[in-house]
Amino acid sequence: DGLSLKRVKHTDAQRALSAEERAENMESAFNVPSDRIQKIKGKKIILLDDIFTTGATAFSCAKTLKEAGAEKIYLLTLLSGEKQKIMTE
Repeated sequence: DGLSLKRVKHTDAQRALSAEERAENMESAFNVPSDRIQKIKGKKIILLDDIFTTGATAFSCAKTLKEAGAEKIYLLTLLSGEKQKIMTE
């Protein structure tokens, strides 16, 4: 019945970027549509990511969902990419 997270900014491909560039690339790349905010407020959400390398995409998504009122975000990922600095904040 609709997406709770929507990409609102075009981003460059992440594979050639450093950890810092990936984080900057993903800054403000997502939002929660206004008609979905009440449906996620106070909820526990599972976030699925196909490949986790530095965590920049997952971190940006989780931050957006938390700012919209989600109680907790759990991440499930299928693959781990090459080792780089992991996003922790």
